[in-house]
Amino acid sequence: MVSDVPIMIDEIARRRFSKGHHENQDVETGVIIAQVLDGLLLKPEPSESIGKMMSNVIYELRDEYLSAGQVPIKQNIGDGIPKLASSYARLQSNPEIRKEDVKYVFDMWSSMFKRAAKISSYPMKTHHMYELTGEGRRVYFECYDVFGAEYNIPIVEAMDAVTVDPVEFELAIDSLVEKGYCRRSRDSIVLLEPYR
Repeated sequence: MVSDVPIMIDEIARRRFSKGHHENQDVETGVIIAQVLDGLLLKPEPSESIGKMMSNVIYELRDEYLSAGQVPIKQNIGDGIPKLASSYARLQSNPEIRKEDVKYVFDMWSSMFKRAAKISSYPMKTHHMYELTGEGRRVYFECYDVFGAEYNIPIVEAMDAVTVDPVEFELAIDSLVEKGYCRRSRDSIVLLEPYR
């Protein structure tokens, strides 16, 4: 007979799980083990045509990277696309790398590169950016792109210019004000330059 009183060992109660929990865990364990084995055993390789496509993509990335001049990040262009495409194919449980995989990782790399370059072009240093909340950074940079600094921005216009919901907007403004990157009045905000 099982009692309903929890078993106590050194003032720690043993957790009791429902019968269905263990059944679900058995099913999920099989799926997880299969996924891990696929990840260890599946090593997608490119076909000859995909290899040529990767070479063309690497040429394109190299040109984009070198034409950007001084960049904020160091890239391993020659290894990046093949490794990312192989990893993405493995994630999709494909034994071979497909054109879609190469295109997906190229678009992902290109997007990351452009975003990093844009962030580094702002007057604020990177370590100062991370003092703000994620939405605080977004609101600051999106408003800065549209209005600039030292300009009286009506709250309604600022909310129209950014891609965050109203609650997140308020929290972001609180973060900016707290760190000294924004001045707030009843109906407007003023972004302050990161350096004087």
